[in-house]
Amino acid sequence: MSEYTTSDLSCSLEVLCQRVKVEITRESIETVHYAWGHSPEGYGSWEGGFILELKDGRFATIEGWCDTTGWGCQDGVTVTFKESCPRPWETKDLDGDDFPADLNRWVKGDFDVD
Repeated sequence: MSEYTTSDLSCSLEVLCQRVKVEITRESIETVHYAWGHSPEGYGSWEGGFILELKDGRFATIEGWCDTTGWGCQDGVTVTFKESCPRPWETKDLDGDDFPADLNRWVKGDFDVD
C-alpha cells in the first residue's frame, strides 16, 4: 500500500516554491493523476511523488523526500514538466494510486491541511 498524505503534497509544493523557485500552488492544479510514497525505514521519513495536471495544460511530476524529523528540516523536491501525462508507474516499481480522492478533494479546496 502506498503511503502519502495531503500534507506530503502541500509540503512538497512549499519546498518547490521556496527552494526550487518553481511556483505550483494548489490553485494551479487541475487534477492529481497519480500519487505514491513510502517510509523507507518504516517511520518518520517519507519518499514519494505526485503527477499533476496543471490548469495551464502541462503535466508536472513532483518527487520529494523528508528525513525522520519531517518536512522543514531535511527535505527536498524535484519537478519535471511534460506536455502529456507521464506514466512512470508503467516502467518503474511505483506502488501508488490513480486519481487519489483525498488529494483531489484538497486541490478543489474541500479542506485545508492542518
